[in-house]
Amino acid sequence: MFRVDQAAQQHDDSKRPLAVITDIDNTIVHACSYLGYLINKGIDFFNDDIWDEWIPKNLISLVPSAGEFLRRCEKQSVEVFYVTDRDQEPNTYNYALRQLQYLALPLADRGHLTVFRDSSDTAPAREAISTTGELALL
Repeated sequence: MFRVDQAAQQHDDSKRPLAVITDIDNTIVHACSYLGYLINKGIDFFNDDIWDEWIPKNLISLVPSAGEFLRRCEKQSVEVFYVTDRDQEPNTYNYALRQLQYLALPLADRGHLTVFRDSSDTAPAREAISTTGELALL
């Protein structure tokens, strides 16, 4: 958290707001229970169809300290933006948003979530967010 704390202390409030961009899967959201889900189904490798079946069930948890970090950002008026590259067809965006909300994460809304279904290149989101916010951490 030091870098965000330092950025918040040095930030000039007259400038663009501070922002943090984070990936979702296995960065702040733990998907380890998916592996247990596979084992219970007798499967020992990743399967897109089963992943798509598992995602809407919200069988997830936060990576340790992720919630604390994101709430600390919010407390210091640092905007949190969530970016992910996953594809569960038309429901992808809603599944991702519901997971953030289920975990009670700050700023879990449509204005702070970007989902890339066709590419793992999240650079366009970083570029867009950096036009309105000063990036404290990626």
